[in-house]
Amino acid sequence: MTTSIAKNPNWTRDELILAVEFYKTYAPSIPGKTDKRLIAVSDEIRALAKGLGLEGDETFRNPNGVYMKLMELRKYDPDYEGKGLGRKLRQVEQEAWYLTATEIASATKLIRAALVEIREDAKAGQVVAASWEPETQDAPEGALVTRLHRYRERSRKITKDKKKHFLKQHGSLYCEGCGFDFAKTYGERGSGFIECHHTVPVSTMEPGRKTKLSELALVCANCHRMIHAKRPWLDMAGLKGLLRL
Repeated sequence: MTTSIAKNPNWTRDELILAVEFYKTYAPSIPGKTDKRLIAVSDEIRALAKGLGLEGDETFRNPNGVYMKLMELRKYDPDYEGKGLGRKLRQVEQEAWYLTATEIASATKLIRAALVEIREDAKAGQVVAASWEPETQDAPEGALVTRLHRYRERSRKITKDKKKHFLKQHGSLYCEGCGFDFAKTYGERGSGFIECHHTVPVSTMEPGRKTKLSELALVCANCHRMIHAKRPWLDMAGLKGLLRL
């Protein structure tokens, strides 16, 4: 009986953003597999992949594999006269390659900050690695930043404080988008049930930044999913605008 060997997982958009940044920083002279700069970005990309819950064998995102991916990216480089490895164009690679310099700088900064945060907060790291939500579209800054954003939204303390403040102001908990009140519909079972949404852009959510209650909105699960369903994410005004259609 032959035992099949699982392939290393496909590259994610997050990893490709780091790879594209590295490529564009050093092109046309891409550091080789034994170069300490290539080894450093390989370590960083592997840590990012693991932060997303991805695993592989001993070759997983090693310097050789990262170098090969960089060589594949050459096919998108208009200044490279050859063809690059792997002639097939991939949408996820194109998405990362055609980000502007400003977008790449913003995304890589937030990805690296998220890596630091999940490394220092073991619980956050565990939740982020396991919290893929297929119905949620990642923010432009990537899946790791998106998952950390969602983890913060579910912080029990901040949600509790927001509910308490909202209840004191309005007398009941209801969705600030559609007005749905779980307690009115489900009785005691729905009492106190509501989700919390960060209204500040993910791009401004630096690690350690204290969230103000005014930066949170209470929303039902349906409205929350719709906010995060596509890029760009909806703000509360945009959500309410859809509900008026």
